[in-house]
This record gives sequence, structure tokens and C-alpha cells, in this order.
Amino acid sequence: MSKETYLDLYDQWKSKALSAGFRFKQFQFHVNRFLTEEGKQCPESIAIAAKMAFRALEEERIVESQLQSVMWIS
Repeated sequence: MSKETYLDLYDQWKSKALSAGFRFKQFQFHVNRFLTEEGKQCPESIAIAAKMAFRALEEERIVESQLQSVMWIS
């Protein structure tokens, strides 16, 4: 796969995150969590980090929802 293909994958995950209601800042925070300094230069790593960032944001949303449910029960 070409560099552009990997960067397109990054853009697709970013768009998916924004469409799901997450802010770009939240998405980028998680992308940076998953990248090393060397990884920031590697398109494959950036694409993988974008997918992992989206999944992390989804998990956070689920946990927050569960915590809110528990607070109402208490």
C-alpha cells in the first residue's frame, strides 16, 4: 500500500470520530498516545494509531455511560 493510502485511512478514522460526535482534539490526543517519535514519521503507524484512537474514544464513551448509570442507581 502507498503512503497516500495509509494517510487516507487516517482521514477515514478521523472523519468517523468526528461524525460520532468526538472533537478533533480528543481524537488527536489518543492518536498521539499510540505513536512514538519514530511512529509519527511512518504512515502505517499513523493509520493504525487512528483506528486505535477511534476505538479508545468509543470505549471511553461506553465507560462514561456505564458510570452515569451507576450514579443514578446509588
